[in-house]
Amino acid sequence: MAKTVCPLPHNDHHAAGFVGGAVLRLVLLFVVLAEVAFLASRYRARADLTQDRQYTLTESTQKVLGKLEDRLVIEAYFSPDEDLPVFHRPYRVMLRDALKEYEEIGRGHVRVVYFNPFEDRTLREKAERLGMKPQEAQVRDTGSLKATEVWQGLRLRYGAKKESVIPFLQLAQGTYFYESVLTPRIKQLTVQQRPKIGVLASRTSSGGMVIGERRTPAQGFTKLLQAFGKDYDLEPLDISKGQLVRPEVEVVLLLRPKNYTDRIKFILDQFLMRGGKLVVFADACEVEVREDRELRGHLFSYDGPGETRFLDQLRTYGVKVEHKVVGEGVRELQQTFGMMYQDPRTGQGGFHPFFYPYNLQPAKDDWAARAEAFAQKDGKVDQELAAQYKKLFKPGCDESHDLIKAVASVALPGLFWPCPVDLVETMPKGVTGKVLLRTSPLGWTEMPNIDLDPFQGARDPRQRMQNLERWTNSKGLMRPLSNPTQIPLAVFVEGTFSSYFADKPVPPAMPKKKDEAKGDPDKWDEDPKAKKDDKVAGPTKPKPKDAATAEPAESKLRVSKPGAQLLVIGDATFLRDDFAFGNYAEMLRETAVVGPADRGRGQLALLFFRNLLDWLVQERDLLALRNKSGTDRRMKLLARDEAKGERTEDFVERLQSREKWLQRLVSFGPGGLLCLFGLLMWLRRSAQKRAFLNRLK
Repeated sequence: MAKTVCPLPHNDHHAAGFVGGAVLRLVLLFVVLAEVAFLASRYRARADLTQDRQYTLTESTQKVLGKLEDRLVIEAYFSPDEDLPVFHRPYRVMLRDALKEYEEIGRGHVRVVYFNPFEDRTLREKAERLGMKPQEAQVRDTGSLKATEVWQGLRLRYGAKKESVIPFLQLAQGTYFYESVLTPRIKQLTVQQRPKIGVLASRTSSGGMVIGERRTPAQGFTKLLQAFGKDYDLEPLDISKGQLVRPEVEVVLLLRPKNYTDRIKFILDQFLMRGGKLVVFADACEVEVREDRELRGHLFSYDGPGETRFLDQLRTYGVKVEHKVVGEGVRELQQTFGMMYQDPRTGQGGFHPFFYPYNLQPAKDDWAARAEAFAQKDGKVDQELAAQYKKLFKPGCDESHDLIKAVASVALPGLFWPCPVDLVETMPKGVTGKVLLRTSPLGWTEMPNIDLDPFQGARDPRQRMQNLERWTNSKGLMRPLSNPTQIPLAVFVEGTFSSYFADKPVPPAMPKKKDEAKGDPDKWDEDPKAKKDDKVAGPTKPKPKDAATAEPAESKLRVSKPGAQLLVIGDATFLRDDFAFGNYAEMLRETAVVGPADRGRGQLALLFFRNLLDWLVQERDLLALRNKSGTDRRMKLLARDEAKGERTEDFVERLQSREKWLQRLVSFGPGGLLCLFGLLMWLRRSAQKRAFLNRLK
């Protein structure tokens, strides 16, 4: 008998309910997606996964934008992204993202507006009036290269009256470069009054005659002051006539104090007593780097006419400066010099770098941790001596101090012929101090002499090389390991200072002329016209001074007010124009005979100086930005083997071969991996199927 299967009864009510529920779910899903899109347009969230957070704006930028009280409009005059060379387009995207971050952090106070100078002739003319200039670039169009203009200027408008124009902002990888340009400009627009810093710089050489018609670089501080005059109100001090430093000056910089009169010393003393911040870049010897006679050193005096000594004045404040130069025995801390030489046999020239122990770099090393390396005798470590060294050795930088903590992570000055700067044995009452920088345990001091010239004045190229080799070997054996010494290079003192002129008379504002020094002092105030009529009208009695109109005696402070600080660094040459701006590194490529070979050291010196000024005037807003450095994240496929003298053609051929191999890998690699994954999955499922069938059997 056949079985009959009865179909389930159809329920129209349940079917209608299912359709209604599905429609309701779709409507709710649409509402949720619309709300997510709405919130996403108002709020942004992203994660910077780079190790050093290269694409995150620094705390400095957040502080500067957080203090905005008025509206900041950033007008970006950009040419279209598609007009840029292909390899520049990702950098333009990074720039737009950075500007978008400025808008987000500004919280309504920052607005970015984009203009295309190609769309409107009026916009182009306006950009040109503002001083913006396009740059020419080569772009590929239908297989050929054509020249096009790239506009990338910015105009920052703060409020109704303040503005700043960036004619052309270079494209760079990462946001750190854009921050380093934009944030300081915004800071300049927002401050009401820039900190005033007085500068007293001694005159230096303006350059000497060298090979051909060229001159050695000017050895002053003009470029230095011009470079930082945009961020700070750097004011040359005119105290030669005896005027005191104005009260609004917060910091006074002494760049190589030289030939100071008693009056100038008194003015500086009173500035410190008033609670000011005094920075002394000392030196023991003025060094001239010449192309014709290599290195020439001149001992100079801190003191001009007078009875007081500037070094004694510093001792009163707790600082001891010596007329010696410091050498460094650790090769890793010696900065290199370079020399262009000519082989007398072949006539060919070349570049010869050599380590110069008087061109040194303080390090953050904890020398106590390396005490055993200095306590070795006959190949064995003297544990007793190592224990003594661990107690004796100090770090190269005192990172417990705010100044070193602020600058040591990025830049420390490379010092050239520095002099020892230390604290006195017994500190004055109410004054505390710290040594900020030291050499390694293999430091030494000596009087400047001809031995500091590695070539010994030789002219013949062969003799010069022999003298250099002999000189280098002798410097390597100068320091006995049994008596290591760390030489202090910079100190910082603060507290209640006593005036150096507390028990001394106030130096006169202007020196008296010889004629005024003769005769009766009571007659110095006589009327000169009356002297002409002495024979006619007879002698004239001196006119008594009115007590109300007489000039009061110049008062002096005997004890400093709160806030007085003194920083002394044992070198000023590292900030000199010819050192800090890499003049010798450029000249060594041409006709220079000798000079500092590392251009990067000059950039570090400028960065150190900038951070120092930020710290002195308590300008902490930009410290995080100054201390952020970029990282080159470009993929390097190959490195040229210069040690084996690889030709450029061979290197290019190897590079093209590697690029073709990578292109094939990118083209066929993903497909190959997918096929391999599919094969593995097929094998796995086949094995599972066979195992299942075997279990059924």
